[in-house]
Amino acid sequence: MSAYESTRVAARFAVKRGLKTRSGVLRRLVSVVQTWRARARARAELARLDNLALGDIGLDRTIVDLEVQRSFWQRPLAAWRSQARGRRREPWD
Repeated sequence: MSAYESTRVAARFAVKRGLKTRSGVLRRLVSVVQTWRARARARAELARLDNLALGDIGLDRTIVDLEVQRSFWQRPLAAWRSQARGRRREPWD
């Protein structure tokens, strides 16, 4: 069996077993990096807003400060999203 044929057999086996192929892993990696960059940009923009602008969009400075301190790989706090929608929650919920 040639190297090409063995690669095709291995790829079919991986797909059958639900394992990801190299291109699938690469797409997922690109997606994760894009998400991390978007989080970093959003947190930087939140940090630049003053209290008046935060009040206009319905956010509290304490919630924003907690969000800005998070690392780019950490998911956003649910507290500030629910606060912006009008359902106030504590940041530790």
